[in-house]
Amino acid sequence: LNGGQGGQGGAGGPGGAGSPLIGQAGAHGNGGAGGAGGNSGAGGQGGTGGAGVGGSPNGGAGGQGGNSSTVIGAGGAGGAPGGPGASAGAAGQAGTITLGGDGGNGGAGFNASLAGANGGHGGVGGAGGLYGNGGTGGNGGTAGDGGTGGNGGKGGTSGAYGSSGGNGGHGGAAPNGKGGNGGAGGSINSNGIGDVKGGNGGNGGDATGGTGGTGGVGGTAVIMNSTSAATALGGTGGEGGDGASGGRGGDGGLSGTFGTGQAVGGTAGNGGTATSGTGGNGGNGGLAAITLETSTATAHGGDGGAGGTGPTGGNGGHGGSASTGGTGDVTPGVGGQGGTGTAGRGGNGGDGGSAIVGNDSSTVDAVGANGAAGGLGVTGGGNGGNGGAAFTYGVGTAIGGNGAAGTSGGSTGVGGNGGNGGNATIYNTSSAATPISGSGGAGGDGTTGGDGGNGGEARSDGTGNVTPGAGGQGGTGTTGRGGNGGTGGSAYIHNELSAVDAVGADGGAGGAGATGGGNGGNGGDARTSGIGNASGGNGAAGTSGGATGVGGNGGNGGNAYTDNISSATSFGGTGGVGGDGATGGNGGNGGDASTIGLTGTVTPGTGGQGGTGTTGRGGDGGDGGSAHIDNDSATLEAVGANGGVGGTGVTSGGNGGNGGDAYNNGLGNATGGDGAVGGQGGATGAGGNGGNGGAAYIDNPDSMAIATGGIGGTGGYGLSGGHGGNGGDAEIRDAASPATALGGRGGAGGIGITGVGDGGIGGVARNYGLGTAVGGNGAAGTSGGPTGPGGNGGYGGAAYIENAFSTATAVGGVGGNGGTGTQTGGHGGRGGDVLQAFNNGGTGGTGGNGGAAIGPAGTGGDAGDGGRGGDGGGGIFHPDLGTGGTTAPSGGNGGNGGDAGTPGTGATVGKGGTGGTGGTGGAGTNGNSATSAGVAGDNGGVGGKGGNGGNTTGVGGVGGTGGLGGQGGLGGTGGSAFNASVPGATGGSGGAGGGGGNGGLALFGEGKDGTGGTGGTGGGGGTGGPGSKGQPGTGGGTGGSGNPPVGVNGGTGGGGGTGGAGGGP
Repeated sequence: LNGGQGGQGGAGGPGGAGSPLIGQAGAHGNGGAGGAGGNSGAGGQGGTGGAGVGGSPNGGAGGQGGNSSTVIGAGGAGGAPGGPGASAGAAGQAGTITLGGDGGNGGAGFNASLAGANGGHGGVGGAGGLYGNGGTGGNGGTAGDGGTGGNGGKGGTSGAYGSSGGNGGHGGAAPNGKGGNGGAGGSINSNGIGDVKGGNGGNGGDATGGTGGTGGVGGTAVIMNSTSAATALGGTGGEGGDGASGGRGGDGGLSGTFGTGQAVGGTAGNGGTATSGTGGNGGNGGLAAITLETSTATAHGGDGGAGGTGPTGGNGGHGGSASTGGTGDVTPGVGGQGGTGTAGRGGNGGDGGSAIVGNDSSTVDAVGANGAAGGLGVTGGGNGGNGGAAFTYGVGTAIGGNGAAGTSGGSTGVGGNGGNGGNATIYNTSSAATPISGSGGAGGDGTTGGDGGNGGEARSDGTGNVTPGAGGQGGTGTTGRGGNGGTGGSAYIHNELSAVDAVGADGGAGGAGATGGGNGGNGGDARTSGIGNASGGNGAAGTSGGATGVGGNGGNGGNAYTDNISSATSFGGTGGVGGDGATGGNGGNGGDASTIGLTGTVTPGTGGQGGTGTTGRGGDGGDGGSAHIDNDSATLEAVGANGGVGGTGVTSGGNGGNGGDAYNNGLGNATGGDGAVGGQGGATGAGGNGGNGGAAYIDNPDSMAIATGGIGGTGGYGLSGGHGGNGGDAEIRDAASPATALGGRGGAGGIGITGVGDGGIGGVARNYGLGTAVGGNGAAGTSGGPTGPGGNGGYGGAAYIENAFSTATAVGGVGGNGGTGTQTGGHGGRGGDVLQAFNNGGTGGTGGNGGAAIGPAGTGGDAGDGGRGGDGGGGIFHPDLGTGGTTAPSGGNGGNGGDAGTPGTGATVGKGGTGGTGGTGGAGTNGNSATSAGVAGDNGGVGGKGGNGGNTTGVGGVGGTGGLGGQGGLGGTGGSAFNASVPGATGGSGGAGGGGGNGGLALFGEGKDGTGGTGGTGGGGGTGGPGSKGQPGTGGGTGGSGNPPVGVNGGTGGGGGTGGAGGGP
């Protein structure tokens, strides 16, 4: 006999008495649970839960179905809630022994009628018995005005030998509120051999005046039985609810099988329609996976849901991926289309699903799905979806999906951007197939053009070629600017035996535009671990801006890397040329080139030329790419690429691009790239400045090579000439290296009509090792020609030696000479300073000569000052040798100051420069024992010679003062006078130091001779060591002598130095 049905649960009891503190009645009780079904024969259905009474209590839970050995009873329905916002009682669960019936359905949520009240949630569907299916979730209740609709109940889980999970309940509607969310579909994990399906997700509730509810996720469907040939189908995602703003569609359910049948991911729900806001986004398609290696079945990813229509369109969902461990096909899901924007922008298209082949014996191709199109719009078209990726461990090809084109913005809106191409990867080292990545989608046309999508990356662990995706072209801008081109895809080879070349894709072209052309896309990178070459993709040229717009910038070249100890070459991509326009676009930068090869070469890309400015400024040239050698035994030279030439302009020429840096960790030289010439400004505009030279670096303890900074670029021609670029710096980084650092020389100033550019500054040389550092020379100032002043010479570059054990000498760069001019000669550049605080001080650079004035009443330029000499280092303590001991060595000599240049001639001469200060002599150290005398400090460096006074019809120019130092520098020679009543100028005084310098000589003249300069004061002697006699002082310098025939007295000699202090007993 069958068991009887369980009794209905009783109503909830009355509420308790009100609290005297609160003064409110207590809530009524929840409804009682339904009685369990009887056990015998077929189990009875569980009783319905009692309803809640008064207030907002929940309904009682449904009773559990009766147990049976034949057919188990279904769970009872949940009780209705007692008031607004309460939940329905959960459905009773079916019996769970031996055989099973279906789970009971969840009770419906309470429909609220009061304003602002929430609808009750639907009850959860009961789980199916062993052979039963899951029960359906109850629908959510409708909300009162302004409330939230109840959520749909989740579908019940299927039994292990059932066929489907329960469907989720639908969300409740909500006038002027938020619609309830749809319940998720129930899942199924099957041990059987039949087809199985996950439950469908419930739809989101509609919300007039509010936000529609989210659709429920489709249930998962998995077959666990490896002998099953059945199909696993993921549940469909619920639709998003409609409303003022649309709800999101639910995702499709995942599907998987361990058997030989198909796996089909669930289709996603569409986004809800919007009346005043944004349409809902579509859900993502479900994943499909097959794991069995012997399976030949197909895995189908679920399709993404479409975006909802609205004033602004919703985005489409992504397609589901498809994966197999077998040898069958994979078909990923397509993305959902973007929703239409009826007043605003269209929604973006969804991405295509990825394709994955995980069986190393599979010959099938893995093909990613293409991206979906964006929606139409009034203010702008939607972006195209990205292409899906493709991966294979087999021997077939991997093909990435193409990015979708951006949707047109029409006559009123902005064009959408193109989607990116999908990546393509082969992980099988034995594969000779070619991965082909997806191309970037073109940008949509519109008032402003959309940008093109980037090309996908292509990678192979095998021996085949790689084909990265091209960058998409920018869209046309009908009233504004054209879209930028997409970046080309990168190419990667990860097999040491591969002999094919890795070549990055070129960037996409920019779109044409009314106010400006789009920028060219960058080239893709290239990297190989094999023995082939690597070539970065070229940057695309910037698009013309036409007669009124700005030219687009050129794209940057891609970088190139060879990661194999081979003779392969890395070629950096070339920077794109800037587009012409009213204002020219800038050129793109060249790509870097790097190798770890023993005999490999590096050729970085050159910078692109700046575009011509037809009414305005020319574009700047792009910088050259850097060169890197990272093999410590390599002997090849690293040379940075040259910068791109500045574009011609009307108001001014563009600046030249900078030279690329050079890095050498091997044994070869490093040379920075040269800066490029500045663009011409013509008869109306200033010439562009020359680019700076690239820096050079050597970092290897065994290197005896030379690091040379690049040469600065020449300034461009114009109404006023552009300045010359600075020379590149040079640096030796390893403390044990004897390599040499040479700063690059500055570039010449540009020729001008009314004025010329100054010469560039010499590059700084810095040596942390044991070698020499020589600052770069400053460039000479350019002649001003028949009308303009002469240009100033560039400063000499500084030189630094920063190693206490170095015996090398640092030399500052020579300042450039001033250029000649009609009325004014250019000033000479200052000599480079030296910083060498160890051992022997270095020599400061000589100042440049002033430029002559060639006009009838012109002024010659001032001479440049000499650079400062470096200081000598202190003595180093040495221990005793034997019983007699030894003295400690003296400190190093101070470096010499640089000489000053000669002033320029003219009706009025320029000033003589000041000689550079000599470095301080190093300190001596005391002897090591009472019988050992202390050692005097070495002399300071000789001061630089002061510049000569200029000749004149009046008083001769005063000679420059000699620099301070151990030996004072000679004073500058007094200028000759040509008027008998005017004496020659006094020679400069010698500097003070160890011994006084000689006074300046008075030259022969038609009138009186000048007076010789006064000798410098003698320096003091060194202090004696303990117990020893002090050292005597050094005598003063000789006074300046008079010259015949007139003869004058010589200068006064300096006084002797003070003797050293007496020692101990």
